[in-house]
Amino acid sequence: SLGANRLSGAIPANIGSALNLVELGIESNKLSGEIPTSVNQLAMLKTFVVHSNVGLRGDIPHFTSASQLLELDLRGNAFAGTVPPFTHARNLSKLDLARNELHGTLPPELFDHRMLRELTLYHNWLTGSLPTF
Repeated sequence: SLGANRLSGAIPANIGSALNLVELGIESNKLSGEIPTSVNQLAMLKTFVVHSNVGLRGDIPHFTSASQLLELDLRGNAFAGTVPPFTHARNLSKLDLARNELHGTLPPELFDHRMLRELTLYHNWLTGSLPTF
């Protein structure tokens, strides 16, 4: 983990080259910009904790290759757009997207995750009704 430091700047665009990366914790820093789309190449990734970097913004990646992803914590940033369904992350057990600027309705596929134990989405601009469980 590289959390609770004073790291600044963007997450490197070539982060997807770290094909054996299993866990990344860069929370509580001063990172800015968007999460590079190359994170979609991290097939071994299990934990991605990038909360409390108020300069991070843009859309949340779908983590299309992260079939092993267990925990995704992006709370306390400035992410916008809609909540992705994370259909490829079948083992996802913790998803925290609280305190961002997400809008729209919740994707029904999100509630198909049998392993999902913790879902935190407070302080966003979500609308609509809850999908059927």
